[in-house]
Amino acid sequence: MIQTTIGQLDQYVAAHPRFETAFAAVRRLAEADFQAGVTEIDGRDVYVNAIAYETRPREGSQFEAHRAYIDVMYLKSGREAIEWCPTERLTEVTAPYDAAGDALLAALQPGTRLYMQPGDVAVFFPADAHCPGLQWEDKQNVEKYIVKVRVK
Repeated sequence: MIQTTIGQLDQYVAAHPRFETAFAAVRRLAEADFQAGVTEIDGRDVYVNAIAYETRPREGSQFEAHRAYIDVMYLKSGREAIEWCPTERLTEVTAPYDAAGDALLAALQPGTRLYMQPGDVAVFFPADAHCPGLQWEDKQNVEKYIVKVRVK
């Protein structure tokens, strides 16, 4: 897991061969007007899911983890918290890994809380279970880009 700002992304470009393309997309999107939807950057190897939502309480939320894609999350507006836990420490899987949806779901348990504000970036690898969209202090309307980067 990486938590950084858009201005610091370049120091992580060597961590994956597709990060240069993904990070360039994040920088372009940061300058553009927000528009929800899915946009392919490099076919299905790198694509963007732009979403807007209201943050929610931690109660009733779940961890998610992916195997086929890395999530590069850029917060365009609003503030949110994201819970993080290594997948190897998950104790209660609520939905086993589904390849079609590239997701495993698990009950929340003690982990690390990331606090995200506009301009922040979080990168979640397959070893990183995460629960985005949580309230930081109060409900917030959030605009976020999730750049999906195929692992292989």
